[in-house]
Amino acid sequence: FTLENNWVIGLQIGLKRVFDFDEPEDLLMPGIEQSVAQRQLATANQTRATQTGITWRIAKSALNDTMQFETSGVALANHEGGLTRAHVDYMPRDAVHIRLGVEDYRGRAQTFFGQLTKNRLGYLEVTFDF
Repeated sequence: FTLENNWVIGLQIGLKRVFDFDEPEDLLMPGIEQSVAQRQLATANQTRATQTGITWRIAKSALNDTMQFETSGVALANHEGGLTRAHVDYMPRDAVHIRLGVEDYRGRAQTFFGQLTKNRLGYLEVTFDF
């Protein structure tokens, strides 16, 4: 939705179903540890037969569209974790672009987002066009 005063809001609700799903504890794999199976399921984002969650994006432009504030992310139900991103963009001139932001991953280590928690970051990006 685009609202008055340069606000943009987006929201999605998601449902994913994996058919013929087997719990890693139920898999009999000679020579392969259960932790390897759990890590593979987390990498494939198939840690549960059914996953639900939401995604969002909220943004606002200001100063004649030279500045933009934005947050977006994913939140999965049942403690499956998620991701939150936020940044501020500023273009003081056409040839200069400054971005300040953060990315925050959360969740248990056996989940898709949880295995990425060490990748949390904050950043400053400055771009000059010639």
